[in-house]
Amino acid sequence: MGYTYLGSPYSHIDSSVMEWRFREACRYAAAMVADGIRVFCPIAHSHPLVAYGAPQCSAKIWQYQDKPFLDGAASLSVLMLPHWYDSVGLQAEIQSALLAHKKISYITWKQGSNGSQP
Repeated sequence: MGYTYLGSPYSHIDSSVMEWRFREACRYAAAMVADGIRVFCPIAHSHPLVAYGAPQCSAKIWQYQDKPFLDGAASLSVLMLPHWYDSVGLQAEIQSALLAHKKISYITWKQGSNGSQP
């Protein structure tokens, strides 16, 4: 029994949008854990590290950090936050999962207690 990698958009020119995306990714990851699903959520892991010196918007660094987790995942779950299809990083994760013949599931975003998108 493996785990699923929860992919979602993150980078944005507006830091409040990135904060909101972080909270939404955490909300969905927590719900998956509560449902008994093993999940790795790179945004939940990486976003807090920025406060301690990790580069905030370095796609190259975060792809390097996250690739082994995506490679090791049994599947990819794509959280379809608003404008998810515009995310270069998320689209690269989807392509990587497709090339590896991983199961991909798409999760429809629903507004929750974290408020509407900024």
